[in-house]
Amino acid sequence: DFCEEALLRNYFKEKFDKNVEITLAKQGVKAKLLNMAKKNAAEYLEKSVDKIRHRDDMTVNACMRLKQLLNLEKYPRRMECYDISNISGVDKVGSMVVFIDGEADRSSYRRFKIRTVEGANDF
Repeated sequence: DFCEEALLRNYFKEKFDKNVEITLAKQGVKAKLLNMAKKNAAEYLEKSVDKIRHRDDMTVNACMRLKQLLNLEKYPRRMECYDISNISGVDKVGSMVVFIDGEADRSSYRRFKIRTVEGANDF
C-alpha cells in the first residue's frame, strides 16, 4: 500500500475506463526490478536536468554575457552571422546563420549568390 495508489487507480479509470489492481513488490525478483527501475529513472532525471542546465548555459546565459560584454541595454535575442566565400575563385557566395535566444534557427538560414563583385574578394 503506497500513498499514490488511489490517485493511479482514478487516473486509469478516467483515462481508459478500466479498473486496475496495483500491487507493490516488497521482496524477491520483482522488488529488485522495481528498485532498478527507480534507480534508472532517478539517473535519467538527473541527466535530463543537467542537459537543460547546460543548454541554458550555452544559450540564454551566453546571450546575457554578450549583453554585458557589449554594454547593451537588452540581451541580443536575434543574431545574424554572415560569411562570404569564393568557390574555386569563380563563384562568390554568402551565407547567413541565425540564432534566436542563443539557439540556432535553421529555418532562417540563407545562402546568397553574389553577382556584383568581380574576382575573388571576401570584402
